[in-house]
Amino acid sequence: MNFNERIDLLSDDEVVVIIQSKEDYQNEFWELCVIEAEKRKIRGVTQIIDDLNTKIKEKEIAKKEKADKEAALLELYSEKTIIIFSSIFTPLAGSILFAMNLKRLHCKGIDYVIGIGYFYTIAVGIICFVMPFGSMSATGYLINVVAGFIMVYQFTNKYYPGDMEYKKRNPLPAYLVGFSIVMLVLLIIFRNIIY
Repeated sequence: MNFNERIDLLSDDEVVVIIQSKEDYQNEFWELCVIEAEKRKIRGVTQIIDDLNTKIKEKEIAKKEKADKEAALLELYSEKTIIIFSSIFTPLAGSILFAMNLKRLHCKGIDYVIGIGYFYTIAVGIICFVMPFGSMSATGYLINVVAGFIMVYQFTNKYYPGDMEYKKRNPLPAYLVGFSIVMLVLLIIFRNIIY
């Protein structure tokens, strides 16, 4: 049974129900129902179609506005990325990512954030230097995590606009740069130890 034969068997009310629920039917079948409704001169069908077209246009406009809004959002490193970066490397490295966010936002305080990161890194170095060798790394990581949390939550409230929306920036390039620097430093250290 083809679409036309099926439509011929439908009552006027069934045709109206099909027209009202366009998403539930194939376009070809729905369009044939509209043509059939016009042939039968069913009242109110043009209003239903106009309402559906208005809804479709509103959805398209809302979708376009959402896409435009997302495209206009700044890409920033997330708080989680900054904390992880601070704990894996040093608070100075995390403060550099945070400063990059501030630069993209055209905010003041970049020097202050990097200075605090430098201070935390020196503090971690001093604390780890006076600690026994076995507990040094665990304490260092713990202090790095705490420093990352303090930087993120203290400076986020201070420098970021309150209800700011942003896209999360891909942290992979920053991690690759960080790991490359660590590998280079380790290579230099081991090279000097061997020779």
